[in-house]
Amino acid sequence: MQSDFLALFGDVTISDILIFILGAGYIIPKLRQFYDWSRKYWQNTEKREKAIDDAGNLEKFHKQSVDIRSELQRQIKELREAVNGIIERLDKRDKDDREKRLNKTYNLIIQMFQFYTSEERNPMLAWTAMEADAFWKIVRDYEDDGGDGYVHTDIVPPMKQLKTIEMYDPEYQKLVQSRR
Repeated sequence: MQSDFLALFGDVTISDILIFILGAGYIIPKLRQFYDWSRKYWQNTEKREKAIDDAGNLEKFHKQSVDIRSELQRQIKELREAVNGIIERLDKRDKDDREKRLNKTYNLIIQMFQFYTSEERNPMLAWTAMEADAFWKIVRDYEDDGGDGYVHTDIVPPMKQLKTIEMYDPEYQKLVQSRR
């Protein structure tokens, strides 16, 4: 076996081995660099081919984009129409509610007017400060809901003529007893 080894490596000297090791130390990093470069080259080649394919598909992508945008615009239009319909219904409901409140406050103002200005039911033609405050708040609510006209011309002036009596005033008991 030793003779086979000598036959195969018999002429190899230590300097040959050192040269081989130094050569391998130089060539191995260069081989690694070549491997990294070739791997990047093939990756970039694949990327370029994909980019070329994508560029060929740009028209298709553009058409898809236009179709998607058209669909979104159609949906936005439908939503806008639905929202406008809801707003119109809410506005109508708000208007109807305001008219109902206006009618109720108008009716209450007339009832209060008929009671407080009636000499038969309110012979002293007076009211308490609390009653006056409640009446003027109702008139203010009536105005806030858009009421005007008859209340201001025919009801408010006589109501301003009523005598206001405080709860602690001695006339308060007379007022309460005089009412029917």
